[in-house]
Amino acid sequence: MNGQRRTLDQEISNRSDISQAGARQLGDLGYRLRGTVEAGEAGFSNDDGLSFAVWHATETGSTNADLGAVAKETAASGLVLITDHQRSGRGRQRRTWVDRPGSALLSSVYWDVSTTTLPLLPLMVGLAVADAVEEVAVSCGVDDPSGIVSLKWPNDVLVPAFSERKLAGILVEVTPTPATTATGPDTEAGAFGAVIGMGMNLRRSEQMPDEVAQRAVTLDEALAGSTPGSQVSRDEMLSAYLRSLAQRLHQSADREATLHAYRNRCLTLGRQVRFETATGAVSGSAVDVDAHGALVVDDQEGQRHHLHSGDAHHV
Repeated sequence: MNGQRRTLDQEISNRSDISQAGARQLGDLGYRLRGTVEAGEAGFSNDDGLSFAVWHATETGSTNADLGAVAKETAASGLVLITDHQRSGRGRQRRTWVDRPGSALLSSVYWDVSTTTLPLLPLMVGLAVADAVEEVAVSCGVDDPSGIVSLKWPNDVLVPAFSERKLAGILVEVTPTPATTATGPDTEAGAFGAVIGMGMNLRRSEQMPDEVAQRAVTLDEALAGSTPGSQVSRDEMLSAYLRSLAQRLHQSADREATLHAYRNRCLTLGRQVRFETATGAVSGSAVDVDAHGALVVDDQEGQRHHLHSGDAHHV
């Protein structure tokens, strides 16, 4: 990451991705501008000069909640919040995210998305995390990083070599952008603002609760085959993730490429699953992910279900 800590006045005057009111709101919440990550480093043309502005707080309730509150004022794609510890971290299906200070990468990214991108956005974020893990694995001397991580529908990041324990979780929350709140969303880019939360276990903590420790795996453990003594820092992992995220979002118009990449990484496909929905449970075989990102499940009676939300349990 480029840049040093600066005064709040410098932060406000030098950034175009947040209003003065939003910057002061972040300051009041304990955030300071940590640095920037250039999206152009992701391997595509960056003619617009897009960069991620990373703001850091030592501790907060929830980076997603903080970013969502600031986005109501004004924000633009590329605003990132990170913290050393969340007191009220959240995951999918109203689960809590438990961390210990300094042991995890805890981030939230704001991005303007179109209505056409929205259905596949959670899948793209999962792919970006997987891409980033492979990138840092190569930098740590892993000869073949493919297969280190896989995805459980829609975007839990699991490590197959560790009994499919969970490395990272993702929570995407979407609201109309300030520019479209009055008139309603349309099909143009920027119709929605997405707050993309991602938490990744970096180091094993002795203070990790037993029920969490039994289901979790850390990046250190996942990269056990790397060069002895190598360890990925939080900043290195964050930079790799942001570059990968920019790459995936840049390619969002190619839906077939996204779906092809996702199907190749999805552990859920071909498995027997039990799917919890608001109206009941569906059990059967997960056979596909459709064009809208829904999990396609054939139940025991031969009926096909396209499941857009809920929780798929591998059985």
